[in-house]
Amino acid sequence: MSIYMLSNQGYSFGIIFRSIYYYVHFGGIWEAGVKSVKTHLYKVLGTQILSYEELNTLLVGVEAVLNSRPLWEISNDPGDPVVLTPAHFLMQQPGTHLPVGDEALSCVKLDDRYRMVNQLLSGFWKRWSTEYLCTLQERAKWFKESKSNLEVGTVVLVKSETTPVLRWPLGRIIQVFPGPDGIVRAALVQTQSGIFKRPTVKLCPLPSQ
Repeated sequence: MSIYMLSNQGYSFGIIFRSIYYYVHFGGIWEAGVKSVKTHLYKVLGTQILSYEELNTLLVGVEAVLNSRPLWEISNDPGDPVVLTPAHFLMQQPGTHLPVGDEALSCVKLDDRYRMVNQLLSGFWKRWSTEYLCTLQERAKWFKESKSNLEVGTVVLVKSETTPVLRWPLGRIIQVFPGPDGIVRAALVQTQSGIFKRPTVKLCPLPSQ
C-alpha cells in the first residue's frame, strides 16, 4: 500500500503520514527536538564505540531526561511549585529517577563501562538542558513585546551550573526589580531551599507561560 493510500485513510483518524516523510517543517516542534538530541549525542559520543546494551542504556537515560522537562504549573504552593511533565502522561508520575537494573554490577569491567555511560549521559544532560533553558528564554521574548515577561507569581526554572541529571530547580517570583527603562533585570525567587535574588538571565519561564 502506498504512502498516499495510507495518508488518505489516516486523515479520517487524525493521522498525517506524509508530514514527517515529505514535509518536515509541518512538525517543526518535535523535529527541532529530534535535531537537538542528535546534535548533543554526536558531540557527547565523539569517537566512542558503544555496544548495543551501552547505547540502549544511554538512550533510555536520554529519554528520561527529555520526559522530565517541566511543561505546566499545576500547584499554587509558593514554596513548592509542582509542574506537569511528559512523564506524567507516560507513567502517571514525574520522571525524577533514572531507570536502573535489577542487579548490581559486580564485574569491574562492566562497572567501568557503566560509569562511562553515566558520564556520557551527564554530558548530554549538561549540553541539552543548557540549550533547552536558553530556548525557553528566547521563546518568551518572541511572544512578549517586552524583553522580559517575568512578574510576581510566575513559576520559573532557575539556571544552575551544578544541577544534577533530571533535576529542574523551580521557584516562584515574589518580587521584581525593574531597571530605569522599566524592564525587569532581577527578581526575588522563592524555592524549596529559601529565597534568593537572581538576574533575569538565570530565570526561565515555563513553556506554558
